[in-house]
Amino acid sequence: MLQQLTRARPFVIQPDAPTVTVTGYFYAVDLGDPVRPRHHRVGINGECTCPLGRQCPAVDAVRAHLADGGERAQRPPFGYYPVHPAKCPVPGCGAPTHFDASLSSRVRGSGWACEVGGKSHYWQNRAHILSTRQKLAARGKFI
Repeated sequence: MLQQLTRARPFVIQPDAPTVTVTGYFYAVDLGDPVRPRHHRVGINGECTCPLGRQCPAVDAVRAHLADGGERAQRPPFGYYPVHPAKCPVPGCGAPTHFDASLSSRVRGSGWACEVGGKSHYWQNRAHILSTRQKLAARGKFI
């Protein structure tokens, strides 16, 4: 009796689909076991907190999550920065910013410094936020 030998199909391991959950002002993304680092945090500004920033695959997972009608992260209160802004919000500047831990607080959020104006642009922005809040409070509108 002859037995016919056949080749088995190659076994391919499919990576797990990323899971996206909302955690405060961020999207927590689990990219699955084969990816390192596995867990990422993406802000509402579309940037991952890892060094890849906007090029991180976690950002694409959040886009797909939102396109499928997934839950959106809540917006932070006016003047609160969960992460440093990508560009300096001082009018007329727009230079890149970087995180500065010495300016961080629980009330204001993440501290940052401008590459052109340094910490002074941070404090100019804080003064603008305070004056805007006072003007709105005087009109009976609260943020």
